[in-house]
Amino acid sequence: MTHSCILDKNSLEQIVSGDFKVPDGLSPTDCLPELMHNLGSIDSDTRENSLEVLWSWISNSIYSDEVLVSIASQMAANLTTGLGEKDSDSVFLRAFSTLILAAVIEADLARLDEKKPHLLNQNQILSWLSTTIKLLKEEKDLRGFVEAKGWAHCCAHTGDLLSDFAIHPYLGKKELEEILNSLQARFTTPVEQAFVHNEDERLAA
Repeated sequence: MTHSCILDKNSLEQIVSGDFKVPDGLSPTDCLPELMHNLGSIDSDTRENSLEVLWSWISNSIYSDEVLVSIASQMAANLTTGLGEKDSDSVFLRAFSTLILAAVIEADLARLDEKKPHLLNQNQILSWLSTTIKLLKEEKDLRGFVEAKGWAHCCAHTGDLLSDFAIHPYLGKKELEEILNSLQARFTTPVEQAFVHNEDERLAA
């Protein structure tokens, strides 16, 4: 039986301060729709704390394999939500979805380090890589810190995600070259707004 889960700012702060313990009477899966929705919140605390909770629960194997794959699929779909818009709130969902997708990929990489079976298959990894490259190439919202709404940093977060893709064993020379080409295209595309919050360093990493 599932329960509805409403995670307001206070509830999220309690989870974070309580060492990410799942709230009494709820399961991590109950909280999942609200947490994923909050990644696009214009409230910085709500967005950041939801990110931290999801990251912690993913990293600590709270979710089943099936749920983890579902999370990653939704995060990948979010990467094109509002893509091409400039100075709109949709950037927060794209930016923070990259980090949760990275968390699932890192969970898969951790399994390989432990000689355990893959969580993700090659088709999933390559499909999500393609979507991430599309995001990097077509992102028009280059804002770092947004007044009254907090960090967006979409290009920097995308660079972090690409770093995880680059070390995944499913990628070959062709895919690594695609990543390098997309980074080159991003750096050489004329823009009205320069990177001022170390985005270029994170992309180069």
